Amino acid sequence: SSEELSHRVQVMAKLNVLVREWIRNVSLSKNVPPEITDSVGGRVHTFGSYRLGVHSKGIFQVFAYQI
Repeated sequence: SSEELSHRVQVMAKLNVLVREWIRNVSLSKNVPPEITDSVGGRVHTFGSYRLGVHSKGIFQVFAYQI
């Protein structure tokens, strides 16, 4: 439904924020200078059936990577 899709989009946005914060925190803990940590980041991408739009209710597959 459109409500489920809206919820999934909101969850993906929150996951993207969390991944970027996590990468920044790990970078700082590894003594990477703050000016560099502010420019690094990551992304969360969907894959599998969710990416193809043939998912079932409750199925949510994601993949996170650092850029």
